Amino acid sequence: MLEFKDYLEIVNHVTVIGGVVWAIVQWPKARKQRKETERDQSYAALNDHFLKFLELQVQAPGLGTAATDRERIWDRLSANERAQQRVLLDFLSSILERAFYFLDADVAPTKTFASRNDKRSDWTTWQNWIDGYAKNPNFVAFWNHLDETGDASSYGREFVQHVRGQIALVEIDARALT
Repeated sequence: MLEFKDYLEIVNHVTVIGGVVWAIVQWPKARKQRKETERDQSYAALNDHFLKFLELQVQAPGLGTAATDRERIWDRLSANERAQQRVLLDFLSSILERAFYFLDADVAPTKTFASRNDKRSDWTTWQNWIDGYAKNPNFVAFWNHLDETGDASSYGREFVQHVRGQIALVEIDARALT
């Protein structure tokens, strides 16, 4: 007959084995939850940067940095305003680049975001911003300036190609309307 000590030892082994099995089952769930949380935090940070850009636009109006601006104003800006415009458009381009690599299904590693089904709709919102800015002649001039100075290399190749492609589409559409 088993003694009380033997029963305690059996309970101890069952508890350890059960704990290991439970940990093996729970680990993927916890990992998935952690990735979802990290993705949500990253998206919130990306959004916060864009809101900061919009705030900076409000603080420095008239620089032609809004997505809806359709008039090139470079020649009317002072040297200080030109510098501000470049900084704002560079900041915007950095934000759009982060969104591009973070969300675009064609370039982002999809396994990173497999936990969210709305990744494509998140990207569509950002793509709409890129489309709007591709129609802004100040944004286009900024990107031409990047090419002229070689500064476009500070952005990822795929992103540069994407922005250039969007600008080219707008130019083709504009020529078709004339």
